[in-house]
Formats: sequence, C-alpha cells, structure tokens
Amino acid sequence: MTITILAALPQEYAHFKRLTGRWRNVQAGPFKMSFILRSGIEIMLIETGMGKGPAMEALSAALGSCTPDLIISAGFAGSLCGAAQVGGVFLADRFELHSYDTEVECAESYLQDIPEKMRGFCARYGVGTIRVVTATRPEPKFAASNRWSDRPSLLDMESFYAARSAYPSKTPLLCFRAVSDGLEHEIDFDLGAITDSRGRVKIAAVAAAVLARPRLIKSFGMAWRRSSRAGRRLGEVLFSLLNLPAADLFELVSGCVVRKEEME
Repeated sequence: MTITILAALPQEYAHFKRLTGRWRNVQAGPFKMSFILRSGIEIMLIETGMGKGPAMEALSAALGSCTPDLIISAGFAGSLCGAAQVGGVFLADRFELHSYDTEVECAESYLQDIPEKMRGFCARYGVGTIRVVTATRPEPKFAASNRWSDRPSLLDMESFYAARSAYPSKTPLLCFRAVSDGLEHEIDFDLGAITDSRGRVKIAAVAAAVLARPRLIKSFGMAWRRSSRAGRRLGEVLFSLLNLPAADLFELVSGCVVRKEEME
C-alpha cells in the first residue's frame, strides 16, 4: 500500500515523524520529500509550503507518475466556531473556497465520503467531522467567521485544492486538520511578511518583525504554544491510523473518496 502525506509546514508533521521512526530524505527542493516503509506500507511525506501554488505543485507531483492508494492532507487550521477548540483534530467532510476579494464564492464545492468504519476510527480517537473552508490568502478570520456561520467550520489555505485534485481520479483522500487557533485567537501579525514564496516561516523575518514591534514576542510565543499542542494531537492521530496493518488500513480508507456537490 502506498500513501502520500501532504503537510504545509514542519510543525504540522514533526511529532508524527518522531513517533514513526527513521525516515529517509528523498528530495530537498522545490519541496522537501521523505520516505519510510512500515509494515508493508510505503509512506511519502511532502512538505508543500502554504497556499494554493505550493499545494497544487505538490499534488501534481503526488498524482503524477504513480497514483498512491491514499492521500492524506494533514495540517493546522483556524476555528470559525466555538465548538472547535485549540488542539482538537477534525476530518473534513466538506470543502469550500473563501475569497476576501469578492462576495461571490467559488461555485465548486466538494463532499467527502466517510464510510462507517472510518467514522468508527474517528470516534475512537476523538476526531470530529467538520467543513473546511480554504482561504485564498491570509487574512483576519472575522469576515470568514460571519460568512460561514451556518455550520461548524475551520479555515485553512490548502484543503480545497487537495479535494479538487483527488476528485477526478477518485483517489481516496483524508484531510485531517488540527485547530491551532480558536475563534478568539486572531493573528495580529502579517503572515506574508514572515514567510517566503512557498509559505515557509523565515526566522530572520520573525526576528525583524519583533525588533520593529516588540509586543509581537507575546503573539509569536502564544501562537507557537498553540501550534505545538495542535501538532502533538495531529501526530498522535496520524500515528494511530498508519500504525494499523496494511490490510486493515486499506479496508478502512478505500471508500473515502471525494464527490463534487451538485449545484441546484
């Protein structure tokens, strides 16, 4: 069985890698790739960077020459509702796109089939199901939380593109998101100013931002602590899933396919 895991940032997969053992580095650029073989399961981990461009590039590589048996999109998300608290892990059951540039949203939306056995796994490990809304760029959550208040939702920058890419081939997909900032945690620094073109955090840029605005030390520290908590829980869930025997895992995820929602 072959599995491709996509994660935007090292913090999102670091704990999972520590739990699973020694990985072999395969590629350093344009995105990092590492590989491990566990109990007959071949796992390729791709660090994509944040946002549409890096995510689509990595997805194209993952679905190029050899389509995996399963794609896992794993990472952090911000909560758009009170029900999703920091450290909670959720499995996406619906994918939509949010643009801050216009009131008209993308006409496409996708639904995730989650068979009963997979729902049983989620219940056993405290994983909820939720809609994930993908933003076209980093912005305060206030506007999105109002726009998507009709049901519990999370906000990220990659999930929609994973669903749209997996849909044509019907490749099984699981999109796990750990809440790294709650509804009350608005990021008060310019994310674009501290990341490179692939959405990776630049330490030098963080230092420069702190020198310019010393009060950001507290903001960065609190964001780091929340991310660490989310990363640990996400790693534990991924390890529990991928530690299953290959035959059991294949049976569990084989029906987890994406459907395009029919528009009325």
